Amino acid sequence: MGEGLQTIEQVTGRLDWGRAAGLGLGQGMGMGLFIGLIFAALGLGQGSFIGLVAYGVVIGGIFGVVWGLIGYALSGGRRDFTSIGGMRAREYLLLTDPEVAESARALLSELPSR
Repeated sequence: MGEGLQTIEQVTGRLDWGRAAGLGLGQGMGMGLFIGLIFAALGLGQGSFIGLVAYGVVIGGIFGVVWGLIGYALSGGRRDFTSIGGMRAREYLLLTDPEVAESARALLSELPSR
């Protein structure tokens, strides 16, 4: 069990206009694929299954690029990096049954300390 949880952020790269457009394109195409598949599966719209999916991917990609660039422009350079967030505990507690507590202590004492 972890105690003293902290949020951490690991920087993974620099963000510029091209990368903002590329990330927006990828996210928009993914969302367009999802919406295109729903429209095609439900028969909403004119055209073939593949045509509806392709149309969704293209339109989603266009909107994704536009929103990616708008978001980057609105940040004003305050957040010109990409990152991955997570959580980390300051310390961990090991809860065991009383019958195995001694063997757990022995196993933990053999581990290298950090």
